[in-house]
Amino acid sequence: MKTIGNLQALRGIAAALVVVHHLRDILAQSWPAVKDVQLGAAGVDIFFVLSGVVIALSEARREPDLRGFAVRRIVRVVPNYWAILAVIGLMLLAGLSPVGIQATDGTFENLTKSAAFIPFERAHGAIMPLLGVGWTLNYEMFFYLVFAALIWLPAGMRTVVLLAVMLALVTLGRVIQPEGVLARFYTNPILLEFAAGVMLATWWMYHRKTRLDRWMGIGLCVVGCIGLLLAARPEGFEQLMPERALIFGIPAVLIVAGTMLAESGGARLTGRFWALMGAASYAVYLSHTLVLQIVEKVANALGLLSGSTVVVLAVAVAGFVASHVIGYMFYAKFEEPVKQFLSRRFVPTRRTTRSPNQPDLQK
Repeated sequence: MKTIGNLQALRGIAAALVVVHHLRDILAQSWPAVKDVQLGAAGVDIFFVLSGVVIALSEARREPDLRGFAVRRIVRVVPNYWAILAVIGLMLLAGLSPVGIQATDGTFENLTKSAAFIPFERAHGAIMPLLGVGWTLNYEMFFYLVFAALIWLPAGMRTVVLLAVMLALVTLGRVIQPEGVLARFYTNPILLEFAAGVMLATWWMYHRKTRLDRWMGIGLCVVGCIGLLLAARPEGFEQLMPERALIFGIPAVLIVAGTMLAESGGARLTGRFWALMGAASYAVYLSHTLVLQIVEKVANALGLLSGSTVVVLAVAVAGFVASHVIGYMFYAKFEEPVKQFLSRRFVPTRRTTRSPNQPDLQK
């Protein structure tokens, strides 16, 4: 049973992009203009499209099982997230200010809402949990909820209905322009990126390999990357700006589709390095802001960020490497053992209905 290796590698690349995005504070010490470059933020959009692909392909090969789906998603997402939130809670109790949390943010209510995937507005105006990057998990859990409600439908019909639901929510948001936090959050056009991923998965299930797949795939990736570069400095960028689904979402779809076609044509990112990058991507994604904060504080204490351009760049590289090393350790020593333990205890035995020729995609 074949894994789509390119998508596994792409997960690692997407996580690395987000790490680079959060390195801007360090790099801006020597290159102030870097603060306006939002290219790394597109890693999130790639993640959302990938999530749609992975979930749709995985469930298309299983008999409908609401409990099994819910348990698999919880085991995959929750332990890592709660572990990092617990660290943040302990830091707050110790009087520290992790990842820029202001005094009015660090409450037990906000910690509880964060753990329960309930969006709320922080003191600086952004809708995000105490672990800032966790805002994406609120969308992930919402996508899982919608998908779970449609799990009994045949794959093709499920794709159509899910797309209709996401379009209806986005349209409602554009028409009503709601003011409430939940209504604004769950009617944002970024929801369409999940639907686009599900549509890609449906296309993939019926795709037949051709001799042009390799070059078409590489071409789509190139066009997608050019699109991201052109959108790298959007005017007035905000985390949930409505235009995000266009300027980052469309290139993300092209890149994901391109990696799938490239693999079909034999152009694969294989090897232990790419496999580990993909496997540890979630751990890197969740832990890297804390790691970068520590690196920045140490560098400031040593006066390194007021040094030469070369020194600042070296600090940034050290932060990038440290984020991945710590992320891999988090994956190897916590995520994987906990996932294996919980899976043995709670995840139902897999019942597959897929054909032998359908590729196996893990998440």
